[in-house]
Amino acid sequence: MFTWMKLRPLALLGALALAGAAPAQTDRSGWHAELSTLAHGVRGVVTVVDSDTIRIDNFYYDGQGIDVRIYLGTADTQAAFTNGLSVGPDLVGAPYVNASLMMDLPAGETTEDYKAVSVWCVAANANFGSGSFEHPRTGWQADLITKGHGVDGIVTIVDHNTIRLDEFDYDGGGFEVYVFLAEEDTNASIPNGLRVSPDLFGTAYNNATLTFDLPAGETVDGYDAVGVWCVVVGQNFGSGSFDSVFEVDVNTMQAGTPAVFRFSGATADRPILTAYSLAGAGPSNTAIGVVSLSQPIRRLPNTIATYNGGGRLSVPVPSGTSGTSIWMQTYDAGSGRLSNGLMRVIQ
Repeated sequence: MFTWMKLRPLALLGALALAGAAPAQTDRSGWHAELSTLAHGVRGVVTVVDSDTIRIDNFYYDGQGIDVRIYLGTADTQAAFTNGLSVGPDLVGAPYVNASLMMDLPAGETTEDYKAVSVWCVAANANFGSGSFEHPRTGWQADLITKGHGVDGIVTIVDHNTIRLDEFDYDGGGFEVYVFLAEEDTNASIPNGLRVSPDLFGTAYNNATLTFDLPAGETVDGYDAVGVWCVVVGQNFGSGSFDSVFEVDVNTMQAGTPAVFRFSGATADRPILTAYSLAGAGPSNTAIGVVSLSQPIRRLPNTIATYNGGGRLSVPVPSGTSGTSIWMQTYDAGSGRLSNGLMRVIQ
C-alpha cells in the first residue's frame, strides 16, 4: 500500500547505478534549466548536451516578437542576458508547440562559462522566459535509516559539490565519526567512499542542519548513497540511498484564472494523476493507498511526465469560487509514489 509521507519526503526507490567514483567535472553535461513563462507563452526545458551544445525540449513559444533568440548568461538576470551569448537562429515566425531544438554554441564558446538561459528579445531587450541550469540530481534526498547512536535525518543534494543534512540527530558517541558519500548503501562501500565532514565525535545533534562542501575536484556524480560511519570500530550509524523526490506545486489560485501545477521527480514519460478535495486533508483509503484528501475526491486531467521527470498542468479555476479552500495531491503512475499534499484558498 502506498501512503503519503506526512512528515517529510523519504527516498522510496532504489538508487540508480552509476559506475565508478566521480572524476572532477569538466562540463555541465546533463544539467538542465526549466524556462519560466514571462511572455508569449514561453516554456520548456533546456539541457546541456555537451561542452558546446544545448537542447530544448517541450518548447512552447507563440512566434511573436522581433529578433528573438536563445541567450546564455552568467546568471538569470536582465543584466547578464543583455551581455550574454546568442545561440541559434532568430525564432520569430512560426509558433513552437512541444518542439525539440538542438543548438550549437559559437566557435570557441563552452557551456561551462554560463549558468542560465533565456528566450531573449534583442530588439526590446526583454526576457520572454528563463531559468538557471541545475545539476540533474539537485534536490535528490536520502533518508538516514537509524543503525546506531540515534542517527536520523535527511540528506539533500544542494548542487554538484554540496550536500545538506536536515533534521539531523546523533548522540555524539563514537570515535572518528564522519559523513561519507558512497557508491551504494552497503557496509563494504561506505568506508571506501568519500569523506565529506569533519569528525562528529563529541557533539550531540538534535534536529540540526549541517551543510558540507565536497573536497576540491569532487562532485556528487557517482555517489548514490550516504552514511554516518565510525572509522574506529567500522560501524554504520545510519545510511540511505539518494533518490528523486516527487513533488508538486501550484501558483496562487485565482477565480477565473487558470491554475498552473508544476511537477518534479516523476517517472519519465509516464502519467501523473492529480486529484482534489473541497472537504479536507483526509486521510482516505483509495485504490492507490492512503491519500491526504477527504472524500469526495475528484480527478483533474492527467498529464505525462517529461523526459527529465518534470511536468506541467494548467486547469481553469471557475469564476465565483473566491474564498474556497481546496486540497490537492498527485500520484506518479510510474513509481507508485504520492506527492506532498497542497492546500490553497482560492483568491
